[in-house]
Amino acid sequence: SRIEMVNGVLMIHSVNQSDAGMYQCVAENKHGAIYAGAELKILASAPTFPLSQLKKTIIITKGQEVTVECKPQASPKPTIGWKKGEKTVRENKRVTVLPDGSLQILNASKSDEGKYICRGENIFGSAEITASVFVKEPTRIDLSPKRTELTVGESIVLSCKAFHDPTLDVIFHWTLNGQPIDFEKEGGHFESIRAQASSADLMIRNILLMHAGRYGCGVQSTADSVSDEAELLVR
Repeated sequence: SRIEMVNGVLMIHSVNQSDAGMYQCVAENKHGAIYAGAELKILASAPTFPLSQLKKTIIITKGQEVTVECKPQASPKPTIGWKKGEKTVRENKRVTVLPDGSLQILNASKSDEGKYICRGENIFGSAEITASVFVKEPTRIDLSPKRTELTVGESIVLSCKAFHDPTLDVIFHWTLNGQPIDFEKEGGHFESIRAQASSADLMIRNILLMHAGRYGCGVQSTADSVSDEAELLVR
């Protein structure tokens, strides 16, 4: 809707920063083609933000670090200001505004939760983006038994329990010697049992020598991922 091409004339209406760059015109007929180039520089524009930055929700766990992006397109380069709620963000050892305008928080704690507003401003105008940061309890897991000796033909259940923030959902996955277990191809020896939302069991029936090794349980949440291993010896 902003771009028209009429009789070799390229018209760009409501020019913005993304229109800057090299343009090439090609004229051709059956005898050949010729090219002409031109560069469009945007010397002055008010700050604007890409849609991907406009409204973000960031979920992390305690102790993690987080970087909230703030990269407005503008010319001349805009000044950047950060607020948390209504208060100006004060920099300290943990909270820093990076050279590109992004906000970095180290060793996050519950007090870092909140709505962060970044404002970019130059002589032609200003623009804002908002990011909501949530700090959750880190996920822990308990896998048992840790080390077991079995005889060929025996069965065992490995139990994997997750202790996680109640507001987060978790996904379990199992590995054998670092490779994902393919439950369809294991001839019925392996079964994943999910009796509760926060735990998962791995049933191994009629165990074979080839099933010996390191069994890993991994837990993935919206905010973090953790894993643990158990060892099975088969005689």
